[in-house]
This record gives sequence, C-alpha cells and structure tokens, in this order.
Amino acid sequence: MESYVLIKVASGPTDLVFYRCWEYKQVDTWLHTSFPKVFEYLDTYGDIEKPLWWLLKATCKTVVAFRSRPTGIHLVECKETGNHNWTETDLYIGL
Repeated sequence: MESYVLIKVASGPTDLVFYRCWEYKQVDTWLHTSFPKVFEYLDTYGDIEKPLWWLLKATCKTVVAFRSRPTGIHLVECKETGNHNWTETDLYIGL
C-alpha cells in the first residue's frame, strides 16, 4: 500500500516557512511541494479554478473552512498556536 504524508514536521527553522504577502498560487505551490503525493492525487480530480482543498481555522470548539482561495494572510490568520510556543504552528487543510 502506498503511503501519503499527511503530517509534516519541520526539520529546521526554515523548513516550513510561508509569507503573509503570498497570493493563492504561491500558497498552492507551497502545499504541493510540502505534500506532493496528497496533491498529486487531488490534482487528478480537481482543477485550478475549483481546488479540492480548503484552509481550515480551528478554535477550541469549532472548525471553519475558508471557501475563498487562501493567501498568505489567511495562512497567518489560521495558524494554530494553542499551548505551543511562538515557533510552533499547526495549519489545518480540509479535503
């Protein structure tokens, strides 16, 4: 059975860096690079006009999906810090 990377942990300080100034295409490219097998599968069924993934904003009681094409600003808005220190971030992507 083929395995897919569904969780990615940074191996260094610049491994999972994203920028507030990114447009949707840069966010999409970053996710494709970070999770190539997952997005290769999704690309088989979707298209650039209607992506098959959503950025999720998680709180302690709810999860909200951004229906628009996420930008770097959305990534910053959605990163979950919770009880982690400021260098640790969780982002949730819904399929």
